Amino acid sequence: MKEALSRVAPLPVSGRPADEVESAGCILIPSDGMALFLFRGASEDLVRERSENAEVPFDRIVESIYVGFTE
Repeated sequence: MKEALSRVAPLPVSGRPADEVESAGCILIPSDGMALFLFRGASEDLVRERSENAEVPFDRIVESIYVGFTE
C-alpha cells in the first residue's frame, strides 16, 4: 500500500517544490478486501491522471470532507 501511495504522490525532494498531489494515508477494510487511498490534490482530474500514470487501479475518485474526532 505504501509503495502505491508514493507512486501517486511522491515525497518532496530537497530543492524541488512540493508536489500538487499529497498522500493523506490509506484506510484498509479487510472484511471487504478494500483499500481507500486518501489524497489531497488541486483537482480530481490531477489525482486521476497521477493514479493512472502510476498504474494504481481504482474504481472511482470522490471528493471527501475530513471531520475531526476529539477524545
